[in-house]
Amino acid sequence: MSLRDKMLAVMADVNASVSEREELVELIAIALLTRKNLFILGDPGQAKSYAINAFRSRITGAKQDRKSTRL
Repeated sequence: MSLRDKMLAVMADVNASVSEREELVELIAIALLTRKNLFILGDPGQAKSYAINAFRSRITGAKQDRKSTRL
């Protein structure tokens, strides 16, 4: 399975568990693949941290920064 196929599978899995956050999931994937930071701003309760944690939990070897929600 190629990296593209693996990433699309992770994105589909996360999108299935998070409602109406497809754009956020896509941005997380892009930030991860490009090794760039992603700043997510939004009101509380919009599943920002949940989406990040769901994505991270599906990536082997992913670590989270203690001070923030970083991949």
